[in-house]
Order: sequence, then structure tokens, then C-alpha cells
Amino acid sequence: MMGKTHAATGALTGAALTAAYTSWTAAAPTPGLIVAGVAVGAGAALLPDLDHPESTATHSLGPLTRLLCLITRVVSKATYKATGTPYDDNEGSHRTLTHTALFALAVGALTVWAASTWQAATALVLC
Repeated sequence: MMGKTHAATGALTGAALTAAYTSWTAAAPTPGLIVAGVAVGAGAALLPDLDHPESTATHSLGPLTRLLCLITRVVSKATYKATGTPYDDNEGSHRTLTHTALFALAVGALTVWAASTWQAATALVLC
């Protein structure tokens, strides 16, 4: 999957979750809320590829995200070596740690924490 398809599926998920949020909380589905939900979804969907040096996420913020890519690759590879089996055929740095449900939950929790701690616009920038 490439960056555009990651972002498209994330945008769709963000729209669906925003619709669910407005129906659960009876909040008004304002244009700002819908745009924020779609944007956060699209951005968050790019994060799993932060472990690949050529990904959109890695190049999005220049040296900062390239450093995050390097750190993510090192942590992913160490985790893969610690938990992998002899039957695994991945080198352990891409499509491992950042492509797990645990990573998705961690990013989701970080986003909820950021949105509840700071203004929603700040959380959008962080994600």
C-alpha cells in the first residue's frame, strides 16, 4: 500500500469515526469537526510506514521525521529479534512493530490524550 492509499483509507475511517462520535454524543457534525476527523484519520494512517526510509511519513517534517524513522527502525528491529521465530522471513524493520494493533492503540491513546489536554487544533498538528 502506498501513501495515497494509506491516507485515503485513513480519511474514510476518520469520517466514519467522526460520524459515530456525533451520533454517540449527539454533538452537531460541524464542518470543522468533520474536516478535523478526516484529516486526523488520513494523517494517522500514514504513521505505520514511519519505519520505512522512503515513506511519506518519513519525509513529511524533514530531519525530525527522518530521525523518528531511524529510531522506529531500531526499536522495530530489536522487538522483531526478541519476539520473532525462525520461521519469520522479514528482516524486522518494516511492517513489524508499527503494523500491529498495539501500535494503533498507542497512537490512538496519544491522540485522545493530546486532544483532551490541548486544543483540538494542536492535537491535529501533532498527529
